[in-house]
Amino acid sequence: MTTRGTGPLRGPWRGLGPAAVERLGLPPDRSWRAHVAGEYRYLSRAYYDVLDAELAGAAAIPSPADALDASIAPVALERAARAGVRVAASDMATERFPDPPFLAIPVNPFQRDSELILDATALAARRGGLTYNGNYAALCIPLPPDGRIDRVRVVLGRCSEEVLAGVETMAAAVASTFRVPLFRMRVVVAADGVRFAGIEPLRITELGDAEMRALDAETEAIDPEGPSEVAP
Repeated sequence: MTTRGTGPLRGPWRGLGPAAVERLGLPPDRSWRAHVAGEYRYLSRAYYDVLDAELAGAAAIPSPADALDASIAPVALERAARAGVRVAASDMATERFPDPPFLAIPVNPFQRDSELILDATALAARRGGLTYNGNYAALCIPLPPDGRIDRVRVVLGRCSEEVLAGVETMAAAVASTFRVPLFRMRVVVAADGVRFAGIEPLRITELGDAEMRALDAETEAIDPEGPSEVAP
């Protein structure tokens, strides 16, 4: 049972329908809302929105903890693995990097984008930049000779485009683990199958018409000036 809070929550919130609640593994006895900005990294506006929601006791996703775990690549891979998701092999590096090709994901407060390091020349040029001269680590995901990196758009636990076998199931598992409404799922595709390689933002402003229709079909608008629902 829920009761009415005393004030509105900031941000683009939407009420979740029962199908989305079930798909994301949320308890069905609460009125859930989702923050649909699609970018929840630490210090972002959306991060503070979901932090405020947690402090208010609202039934809301993502939680600040889930938002942080999803945005920090080594944490995301470890948590996904513990949830039974097939994840890509990886290693942390500050000075000694694996042989190219590999995907490098900086783990520091200043860099957000991953980089594909294809050869020794690229590694020599980017070695210092990836780690701020050894002051921060980078997560390295080696690519097999037949491998590639794909990015899959996920809206409320469903892929919004045609995907390889097993990817839809993986996306649903990742969504229910991190409970992030919108995201890009990074995967390594190779002869031995598909492996999870992290989460990237998918901002609501980037959604296409079909994706917006899918979002609208499973959510309802919330009056930004209305009261929030919180647990008693």
